[in-house]
Amino acid sequence: MQTPSPHRRVLDLLKLERDEVWVAITYAAAVSLLSIATPLGVQFLVNTVAFGALLQPLVVLTLLVLVGLVFAGTLRALHAWAVERLQQRIFARASISLAERLPRVDVAALDGRHGPEIVNRFFDVVTIQKGAASLLVDGVALFLQMLVGLLLLAFYHPFLLAFDLILIASLAVIVIVLGRGATRTTMLESKKKYALAAWLQEILREPHAFKALSGRELARVRAETLTREYLEARRAHFRVVFRQVVGALALQAVASAALLGVGGWLVITRQLTLGQLVAAELVVSAVVAGMSKMGKLFEAYYDVVAAADKVGQIMDLETEPPATVEAPASQPGASVRATGVDVASTSGALRGVDVDLPRGARVVVQRRNGTGAALLADVLAGVRLPERGLLDVDGVDVRDVDRRAWRARAALVRGHELFAGTVADNVLFGAPVATRHDARRALEHVGAWEHVSQLEGGLDARVGTAGAGLAPDLALRLLLARVLLAEPRLLVLDGALDDVDDHTRTDVLRMLDARARACTVVVITSNPSLMAWGEHAYAVDGERFEKIAVPVKPEGSVGGGRAWLR
Repeated sequence: MQTPSPHRRVLDLLKLERDEVWVAITYAAAVSLLSIATPLGVQFLVNTVAFGALLQPLVVLTLLVLVGLVFAGTLRALHAWAVERLQQRIFARASISLAERLPRVDVAALDGRHGPEIVNRFFDVVTIQKGAASLLVDGVALFLQMLVGLLLLAFYHPFLLAFDLILIASLAVIVIVLGRGATRTTMLESKKKYALAAWLQEILREPHAFKALSGRELARVRAETLTREYLEARRAHFRVVFRQVVGALALQAVASAALLGVGGWLVITRQLTLGQLVAAELVVSAVVAGMSKMGKLFEAYYDVVAAADKVGQIMDLETEPPATVEAPASQPGASVRATGVDVASTSGALRGVDVDLPRGARVVVQRRNGTGAALLADVLAGVRLPERGLLDVDGVDVRDVDRRAWRARAALVRGHELFAGTVADNVLFGAPVATRHDARRALEHVGAWEHVSQLEGGLDARVGTAGAGLAPDLALRLLLARVLLAEPRLLVLDGALDDVDDHTRTDVLRMLDARARACTVVVITSNPSLMAWGEHAYAVDGERFEKIAVPVKPEGSVGGGRAWLR
């Protein structure tokens, strides 16, 4: 799919809010039409005074101008209200759209990229809000004011019509010719800004590494380099904007002087009345005064263009294709058959996966080196699709099945995949009908309730991102409590048992034994001592996948029995 241009993104954004945009433009147009009340009133006032008319017409004229200006002020207030409503809609639409879209993003689209850093571009929605408000308030008002004013001048005299055309041509030169390169430079500036932000985020993501003397020096040097690159990009962009600002100011000076000279000559030759000259000067003064704001408007537009492109980069992340077949009906355990499956990412690959797992099987995969084991976990859990080969779950090709429905029945436990929220939020996640009582029972079953009850707030205790502040064994137990409530048919533990103590590991294996035949379990580990737990054993070495013999279980080891835990 072709990526839209930055300007096209802005237009697409405005199309989504076309109703609010048209309301704002309508109010601005009405205000601009009423803005000619002052110059027309001055024109009639000068003519009235010059010819020595009575006081009554003067009073009537003044009252009419007052009514027009009050009405214009009311419309300006409504215009501001409409623009504020538009800003709120832009923010709400962007946030809700991303919240709905991000869970559907294909994991392959994030290969080699840091997801949280990409989402930082959401904050450019605020830039779009402010820029759109500035353009709709000042930009539209300036454009319509210039249009109405120049049309008024054109009716005064043919020379003033020619003056209008020259002024419009000059504005086109300022916008198009002097603004050449503005989009490219503003995009580069935005790119450098996010590169610097990503580096600062990286420093806090690995705080211990950067506390060393060499780490502090690297943090400073890299930040200085990225800051210098940003400033160079900023200066390049400002040169374009400054060029346009100088052009607008020069046009302002020349236009004012030219109109004064041409208008004075027309009055002397009696081709223009004195009132018309004064009105024309007021119109042009308002027009050229607006030109002094063009630099601000140019900057606002370029910021909106860059911001729309950055937010669009999140929206452009490829999503998972729609399903053609419903997920297999819920049954105890899941049968998995892979034939010649290849899967790859930017960090590695796995080739030639051949497995045939019956329902309720217990499988151990030894990770020897490389990232192939993680890719295997992704494929089994429905996170990633195979590039080649056939992978059937309960006799249905995973390429055709509803991946979201399948993931609701397949659980992947990897690392500390807890999100910022409460203990209850994390445990009940994925089990919408479960209650807090169910959460407590699940925590008791995995041996975590005693720890949770001692936390401030119990089930309402706060959990940090990725389980920050929790011991690794407690974080794993919370994840397993979540799994119990979700009742998956396939459970994949990718390295989850490698970084916990022996007591926790033994508890988890006993819990998995207790769910014998109710769930197909795949344990991926670097710990050779766990290989004897499974009924089937495989090994991943780089890109190679092979079946290996199951080691003999030591006497009295965990996994020798099938007794259900009560």
